[in-house]
Amino acid sequence: MAVALLAVGGWLAWAAATVNIESEDGYGTLSNVPYFLGERTEHSFNGGPLPALLLIPAQLLVRALELHPLDVRPAHLTMAIAVLCSLAASWSLLARIHGRDGVSALAWLAALLTPVFASYAPFISFDIAPAVLVLWMLYLVDRHMQVPSVGRWVLLALVGAILPMLKQTYALLWVAIVLAMPLALRLGGEWRLLRKRYSTLCSAAVVSGVLTWLCYGLALAVPYTDSPWWIRPWLQIQAISGMYDKEGGAAAVFAIGTYARNLWAYGPLCVALLLPGLAMALRRGSRLERLIALSWLFLVLALHWTSFKEVRYLAFLAPLNAVLCVRPLRGLLALGTPLRALMLAGLLAGLTLTVLEAMRLSRPYYRHAVLDFLEPLPVHAQFQGSIFGGDPLSFVAPEPGAFFADRYHRITHLMPATIAILYGYRSGSVRQLRSTLDFGLGSVRAGDFWMLTSGLVVRQKPFRRGNLEGLDRNYFKILARAEWLELLAANGGYRLQAPADQPFVLVGRRAGTAPRLVEGHIDQSVAAELWGWQATPARPRVLAFRVLRRCGLHDCRRFD
Repeated sequence: MAVALLAVGGWLAWAAATVNIESEDGYGTLSNVPYFLGERTEHSFNGGPLPALLLIPAQLLVRALELHPLDVRPAHLTMAIAVLCSLAASWSLLARIHGRDGVSALAWLAALLTPVFASYAPFISFDIAPAVLVLWMLYLVDRHMQVPSVGRWVLLALVGAILPMLKQTYALLWVAIVLAMPLALRLGGEWRLLRKRYSTLCSAAVVSGVLTWLCYGLALAVPYTDSPWWIRPWLQIQAISGMYDKEGGAAAVFAIGTYARNLWAYGPLCVALLLPGLAMALRRGSRLERLIALSWLFLVLALHWTSFKEVRYLAFLAPLNAVLCVRPLRGLLALGTPLRALMLAGLLAGLTLTVLEAMRLSRPYYRHAVLDFLEPLPVHAQFQGSIFGGDPLSFVAPEPGAFFADRYHRITHLMPATIAILYGYRSGSVRQLRSTLDFGLGSVRAGDFWMLTSGLVVRQKPFRRGNLEGLDRNYFKILARAEWLELLAANGGYRLQAPADQPFVLVGRRAGTAPRLVEGHIDQSVAAELWGWQATPARPRVLAFRVLRRCGLHDCRRFD
């Protein structure tokens, strides 16, 4: 086990040192750090408060070392330490439950070192590191039912409040425990414990809920400034639930079979053993195993029932999977060489998939894609210009496929407002555009930037093999800077006084005129449409956006 932890730790350390890109949720979490430091009023509303608080030291380190504002490697190092500690603690708990032997080690390898782990562990993701707290909480519940104590009750209430402040999904854990415990006791013939100690368990759940609600109410002072604190968490729930209303609702966006079609991502051997493991835990397991099995069933059903679905959402069940896999593994080992060989083949297949998933981080995309595109932006907080933008910038990893029906897998979305916060630009520096037709030169000054995209890139229905639907082959994103451009009348139009291969985005004097991407020359009719010229000036000087970066899905050109 020490060898496995050392290997994973080395990989996480290498990833923390090299990977310099994040998901939209990751960048959103980092953009909340200035809010909790009291430096900004902007706040990303859809996440829990604790992730940003935990990453404050990482962001302070970025400032102290004068790193790039979007350098996420200190945050990745923080997450790597948390993930490694989670893995070690999961092994410790598994050994307490089933013993420190080879079978427990195999179960740990099969359940925790999976492709979904390798896909998300190196990033800011609270689907991986807090997973050990889920198993620990179930362990504490079992101990409390056996030997109740005030200290354990307080610990349960605190851990139960901390988990949903990391991610709202974890609020389901207390619901699972409260519903599963009576049945777990009934199956074990321990009904007397229900009358004696179940009420104290429920009271801990209530206290956790109150603490969570209070903390969310305080953390959501912005954007719900005008609402009483006790209503703010409900407003956040409504806002998250309505995120996809414009697309017909979350049920229309996410595929029902997302989890089923990606079972391999949770480890082939582990998945094959789960159903037998559930049956064995319920029939012959200890009270803790029965509680884990029933809670696991509830959580899986609840996440299937919820419209929002991404493969990573089930990753927090990995330590529970390990506990459930031990009994069937012992049974397989007792049945002879052929089944042992089959078990070993399943484990090796899963670890091979995990290694392949881990190796993708060696691609240059994960080091340079975001910072190279945004390199022309001034990194000092004294920037007084404006940034014009509409849809988020989309960065798509170069791998040919992704988790089936997973809308956001291997795609990064970066909001202009998030960039402005992390760069320390003044509040109000981002001008949000609903359409390029709303854009006119009246509000532009030299030195302003425009982040122009052709739309949002997501994987979408109908999902097919490779998960490439929704990836527009003609997608582009452009970073351009407003500059004065001199034109010279020539050949029935104007020649741009700039290198021939330097593109510009020309914007009309007033809103309502579509911008034009041009190189070298424009017709007189285009100039008249854009700027309303009645005559033909010989050497006009206009404000235009010089294109500095122009990128497609997987290619990018520099013009500086």
